[in-house]
Amino acid sequence: MGIGTTLKKIRLNKKYSQQYVADHLNISRKTYNNWENNKTDLTLQKCDKICELYSIGITGLIEYHYNVTSIN
Repeated sequence: MGIGTTLKKIRLNKKYSQQYVADHLNISRKTYNNWENNKTDLTLQKCDKICELYSIGITGLIEYHYNVTSIN
Protein backbone atom coordinates (compact mmCIF):
# COMPACT_ATOMS: atom_id res chain seq x y z
CA MET A 1 0.00 0.00 0.00
CA GLY A 2 1.37 3.40 -0.98
CA ILE A 3 1.45 6.53 1.14
CA GLY A 4 -1.54 7.86 -0.81
CA THR A 5 -3.86 5.40 0.90
CA THR A 6 -2.63 6.68 4.25
CA LEU A 7 -3.20 10.28 3.17
CA LYS A 8 -6.75 9.40 2.23
CA LYS A 9 -7.45 7.69 5.57
CA ILE A 10 -6.13 10.68 7.51
CA ARG A 11 -8.10 13.12 5.33
CA LEU A 12 -11.31 11.18 5.83
CA ASN A 13 -10.72 10.99 9.59
CA LYS A 14 -10.40 14.80 9.60
CA LYS A 15 -13.56 15.05 7.44
CA TYR A 16 -11.73 17.19 4.89
CA SER A 17 -12.60 17.14 1.20
CA GLN A 18 -9.91 16.68 -1.41
CA GLN A 19 -10.68 20.19 -2.60
CA TYR A 20 -10.10 21.62 0.89
CA VAL A 21 -6.70 19.94 1.14
CA ALA A 22 -5.76 20.93 -2.42
CA ASP A 23 -6.70 24.54 -1.74
CA HIS A 24 -4.57 24.54 1.43
CA LEU A 25 -1.62 23.19 -0.57
CA ASN A 26 -2.19 25.53 -3.54
CA ILE A 27 -2.51 22.63 -5.97
CA SER A 28 -5.33 21.26 -8.09
CA ARG A 29 -7.74 18.69 -6.70
CA LYS A 30 -6.65 16.37 -9.52
CA THR A 31 -3.03 16.56 -8.38
CA TYR A 32 -4.05 15.71 -4.82
CA ASN A 33 -6.29 12.90 -6.11
CA ASN A 34 -3.31 11.46 -7.99
CA TRP A 35 -1.31 11.39 -4.75
CA GLU A 36 -4.09 9.60 -2.86
CA ASN A 37 -4.39 7.07 -5.68
CA ASN A 38 -0.61 6.54 -5.77
CA LYS A 39 -0.44 7.69 -9.39
CA THR A 40 2.21 10.33 -8.66
CA ASP A 41 4.62 10.98 -5.81
CA LEU A 42 4.42 14.06 -3.67
CA THR A 43 7.42 16.20 -2.85
CA LEU A 44 8.88 16.39 0.63
CA GLN A 45 7.89 20.06 0.73
CA LYS A 46 4.23 19.19 0.03
CA CYS A 47 4.41 16.33 2.51
CA ASP A 48 5.52 18.85 5.11
CA LYS A 49 2.53 21.09 4.25
CA ILE A 50 0.15 18.13 4.54
CA CYS A 51 1.57 17.27 7.94
CA GLU A 52 1.10 20.88 9.00
CA LEU A 53 -2.55 20.78 7.90
CA TYR A 54 -3.14 17.49 9.74
CA SER A 55 -1.18 18.64 12.81
CA ILE A 56 1.25 15.72 12.69
CA GLY A 57 4.97 15.55 12.08
CA ILE A 58 6.48 13.72 9.14
CA THR A 59 7.58 11.02 11.55
CA GLY A 60 3.98 10.72 12.74
CA LEU A 61 2.80 10.35 9.15
CA ILE A 62 5.32 7.59 8.53
CA GLU A 63 4.38 5.81 11.75
CA TYR A 64 0.68 6.09 10.89
CA HIS A 65 1.42 4.70 7.42
CA TYR A 66 3.24 1.67 8.80
CA ASN A 67 0.56 1.05 11.43
CA VAL A 68 -2.16 1.18 8.76
CA THR A 69 -0.28 -1.03 6.31
CA SER A 70 0.59 -3.64 8.95
CA ILE A 71 -3.13 -4.05 9.71
CA ASN A 72 -4.02 -4.82 6.08
